[in-house]
Amino acid sequence: MGTFFSFVLLGLSLSVPIGAITVEMIKRGMKHGFIHSWLVGIGGMSADVLLMLLIYFGVASQLTSPAAKLILWTVGFFVLLYLGYESIKEAFKDAKVYVQKNSNHKQSKAFISGFLIAISNPQNIIFWIGIYGSVLASTVESVVRIGRLAEITRSIPAKH
Repeated sequence: MGTFFSFVLLGLSLSVPIGAITVEMIKRGMKHGFIHSWLVGIGGMSADVLLMLLIYFGVASQLTSPAAKLILWTVGFFVLLYLGYESIKEAFKDAKVYVQKNSNHKQSKAFISGFLIAISNPQNIIFWIGIYGSVLASTVESVVRIGRLAEITRSIPAKH
């Protein structure tokens, strides 16, 4: 029961902070409507799933090497710098908060934007290596204990 509450607390702590994906979703939603905003979120979620799978299959040790850190931080810096530049550039334009019927923006661009923001955000990478890695390790340890207990109980001969 304690594990359940720790996962609920972890989920709540993840949903509270506003990050780069949330800001991009709000911007896309105001400019192009719900679908574009939703696709940015789906793109970000897809990047999170990819990072989870990479951590699950043991890529965390390669991502924590100095060369990989340098590459990830540099790429993340430029992606977030570009996002900030675009946000500042758009801030000085008049905001139009209506959806055009024939939007000329592609929906795939919204998905790719969300994916790239999430996959290159250094804060996101650190989170998945640090938090998810430790949660995964403790969960795997619990599963191994349950498996050992099942092996022990299965090896006890049944009395008829």
